[in-house]
Amino acid sequence: RWGLASLLTTTCIVALYGLYQQRVGEWGLIGMGYEFDIHVRTIDGHLRSFGTLDDPFAYAAFLLFGIATVAFFRTRRAVAVVALPLLLAGLAASWVRTAVVVLAALASLWLARRGEIAVAAILLAASVAASVVLLVTLQATETRTVQTAPSVFLSINGRTDVWKTVLGEKSQWPFGRGVGAVGTAADRATFGVFQTRESADAKRGTAVDSGYLATVTDVGLVGL
Repeated sequence: RWGLASLLTTTCIVALYGLYQQRVGEWGLIGMGYEFDIHVRTIDGHLRSFGTLDDPFAYAAFLLFGIATVAFFRTRRAVAVVALPLLLAGLAASWVRTAVVVLAALASLWLARRGEIAVAAILLAASVAASVVLLVTLQATETRTVQTAPSVFLSINGRTDVWKTVLGEKSQWPFGRGVGAVGTAADRATFGVFQTRESADAKRGTAVDSGYLATVTDVGLVGL
């Protein structure tokens, strides 16, 4: 009970801070000492930088945990009335399109618990169909590479051919190679609370990382 209360409180604070950052805008954050391309990122004119979280996808995923807490666990009605609109507004501020698909899946599960099986099945099917469409049609726009050796740069542009080096032997796939051994976690571990512009510029390149494959590398298919 205390854990759920802590999770819900924290997600609400994170949502408030995300909304505050959107209200301040990119130039307001620059005035506070933030830097473009390191702390402040934009897409189509919208801010995509959220406090202590590394990216908007982590922000959206964290808020979805809070929404699931409100939907599936016993919370007071007054808490739900205040928290749910705040979390939904914060989620909208992330501009993460795939969050809509996850939200639809959560809604279908909530309807199923209330006995609306037919409506839940239709909504879940629509969510799955939308996820397939997004996977096929969306173009990757992240600009990031991760260097694991002097001549090895990890990205998803090379798809699984590049990731053969990262995933290691097939015997390592079930439980992974250890958190931070290679990939994004290894790159993140090279700096503390934040990275300097010099370290960011040294590794700059055009690529996109795969969170799913990075998770398999860290904790394996069982962990994923």
